[in-house]
Amino acid sequence: MTHKNISVSAIVFFILTYLYVVYASFSPAPYFDNWRLLRDESNFYSHFIVHNEHVINSIAAFSYVDSNFFFGLGLLQLLAIFFFLLSAIFLVFLGLDGFETNSLEKSLLCAPILLSATQFTNITWSFQVGFLGSFVSGCWAIYFLNRSSLSSRPWVWLLACWLCAIYASFSLASGVLLLPILAVMGLHQDVGRYAKIGFGTGYILLFVAMIFVTSDGSGGPHNLAAALVFGATVVGSFFGSIVNYRYLTHFDYDQISVAISILFGLVMAICALIVVGKLIVDTLSRRVSKTEIWPMYCTIWLGLSAAAIGWGRSSLPLSEAISSRYVTISCMLLCFIYISSLRAPILVWPSRWVSYLFVAIFGLSVVAQFDRMAQAEIAGRRFESAESALINKTFDAPDINALYPATMNDSARQLTPIMEGKALSVFSQRRSRLANTNLFSGQFRYEGDCKSGSYAITTQEGWYKVSGDLLPETKSKTVVSTDEAGKVLAVGTVRKPMIGISSDGRDAGFVLVASRSRDLSAGAMNIMALDSVNHGVCFVATVRW
Repeated sequence: MTHKNISVSAIVFFILTYLYVVYASFSPAPYFDNWRLLRDESNFYSHFIVHNEHVINSIAAFSYVDSNFFFGLGLLQLLAIFFFLLSAIFLVFLGLDGFETNSLEKSLLCAPILLSATQFTNITWSFQVGFLGSFVSGCWAIYFLNRSSLSSRPWVWLLACWLCAIYASFSLASGVLLLPILAVMGLHQDVGRYAKIGFGTGYILLFVAMIFVTSDGSGGPHNLAAALVFGATVVGSFFGSIVNYRYLTHFDYDQISVAISILFGLVMAICALIVVGKLIVDTLSRRVSKTEIWPMYCTIWLGLSAAAIGWGRSSLPLSEAISSRYVTISCMLLCFIYISSLRAPILVWPSRWVSYLFVAIFGLSVVAQFDRMAQAEIAGRRFESAESALINKTFDAPDINALYPATMNDSARQLTPIMEGKALSVFSQRRSRLANTNLFSGQFRYEGDCKSGSYAITTQEGWYKVSGDLLPETKSKTVVSTDEAGKVLAVGTVRKPMIGISSDGRDAGFVLVASRSRDLSAGAMNIMALDSVNHGVCFVATVRW
């Protein structure tokens, strides 16, 4: 098999497994910080929307478009995240082109890094279109600024740079750090005096404004050493995360993962400092063209972003530094250190070493990919229960806590009617409008029994949960509970098919979570399966307590 075939096979495998992770964990229900966007999305253009230390107007803009044109399902953001990562692979190719033989194949071999599902939160949570998108768009801003010096129409590239910089800085606090880097880099571009002054001044003014808006007066950590260690762990978090197989085994890998992350983080930081230092010296001595060193600026920015995270998060346990949110920084930084090193002869990587490194990363990443597929199945099953609880407004059921922490419970109670009124998220689906419908009023055709093999019911004060099997031939997308007269009491979720890497993924059938006070008062209820397309309904089980 040729290197090209291996490269193509690698990217196909990682694209398919990436898409499965997104599919298995997907839920249209708002998750965690997405709840606050229901309040802020419509005002994304009128004022700064501050979230912790970040300005998230870019995220709110995505949410606004998603809510107004795509039913608020979050698919727009997830698709954007996927294309952000594909564009990052293309950017790696542009960095390798002309400096590395087989640059296309080498850039495709970066797929195990840039498409790694160890970035789990960033690729499965629509809110992270800002976090991941900030780093990718920021690196594109650097590339576009560099490209302006090589074009007969520099204003086109400068405008593209400005748009990418705005997206990055209005998504994440690290994007603010990009602005002074662009201002300094712009001083060395051949774009004309007025363009340098105009764009440079714009970057600095925006930087000052963003610093003023995002500053909360909290200051930095008390322990500089802890901040450096935390930052180093973030830098090496990709290596730590690809050996953390917590969902495939019962062994606790956290301490091993942290140690590996710190070790590789220090190695990457040292390599980055050597490469950056060498490129600066070579550029000043004119041994390297200033139009060739744009990957160095990406390296600097990603490194500063990791340092900023260490500065602000060092009070947290080190296991938090290998959070899937931060792995994206490590993945991209690894690629740009390598690309930058090709321009710095002091670090000459023997091709055999690079090949060995790619093989090792590929092997470990394959196992990590299956591990995150198992994690996605577990998360997806939790969300299926949460969807039913949300549709039935059963806010006290533990299953619904998968969507938001307890501190956001009041927000969910207040915002759920807004979602329902606008037909957003799970309330855009037909099943959400079935409550109080009489299945025997003629709207649906009764098709007899489709009894399941078994079911289980859990009852607690205020709520109950029913789960059970469905016959394979049952073509149902919706399960409901009804009283004896056929009136719909609550709506459930038919579990989507999964590969079954985890035991949760092998579960099938349905789950229904709803309020106990109303539905269990009669002592029994029927579970019915609906085929909304063909308007059919069949009897699944009678639940008694």
